Amino acid sequence: MKNKTKVILGLAAMLAGTAGIAGVSTFAWFTTTRTAQVNLTSAKVYSSYGKLLVAYGATQPNQGTAYTHTDGTAVDTVTPVTAIAATTVAQNETDISGSGKIGEFFKPVWIPGHETETASAVESKTNGESDGVSYYIAFTLTFWNKGTTAIDVYYNSTAAITGADAAGIEAAKATRVAVTDGTTLQSVWQGATDTAYKYVSSATGTAFGTVGVTTDLTQNTAGFHAGSFATAVQKGFTPTVGQTLISNLPANTSKDLIFTSWIEGTATAADNDCIGGTVNLTLDFAALEH
Repeated sequence: MKNKTKVILGLAAMLAGTAGIAGVSTFAWFTTTRTAQVNLTSAKVYSSYGKLLVAYGATQPNQGTAYTHTDGTAVDTVTPVTAIAATTVAQNETDISGSGKIGEFFKPVWIPGHETETASAVESKTNGESDGVSYYIAFTLTFWNKGTTAIDVYYNSTAAITGADAAGIEAAKATRVAVTDGTTLQSVWQGATDTAYKYVSSATGTAFGTVGVTTDLTQNTAGFHAGSFATAVQKGFTPTVGQTLISNLPANTSKDLIFTSWIEGTATAADNDCIGGTVNLTLDFAALEH
């Protein structure tokens, strides 16, 4: 019989309110010329110790803002992470666009008075740049298989991107979470279904993907999922697109996965209605014997 273990990671991210917003855009992207960003406040990991153990990665990407982590009691030589938290309530996520891989995020430089309509350039954005701004949440988790049989790791059906208030509900719709092994995207997940799932893939030119404006955006549906994962992980199940995170993790081995979370600026819901809201991200993982 296949065994199932699950680890639940809950993140609470707050969208920072900005003063002086004149109105609400009917297009994608935020129109405010001030900073509109998401704050990571805390993250907790709960593990029913078994074949699947999740640890805080030994090597972390540039996170922009500092994070601390709390570890639990070591189990079978693995120290599971029990909490991840930002050391300060620092702004660390904003409306950008990209594939989800670090180094492949972009943001338009709006011409004042023509926000969401005309950009003078499209700039590449990475946490830790000289501007001191963080653009996305990024962290590495190490998945361990301490069993004697290979396992596959999935998002379980209780994984969710939700809003805690009216603005947060809108922000959650435009939130994307990507998982990569450092080279290959394993999954890209958006909080809600949309008319299209595209993104800016280059800083060349001035294409920025506002709804209603014809632009040359990239669309890649491989590993892309929108909305909830309706299929619970259990013996004999067929995973939906984007649900599989690791295929065939051999016994007594581990694999690092990098998680990034951001507000996708090309999403229909990524407008000023998001600002000031709170987004709750719950990552629920499950494993079955391969």
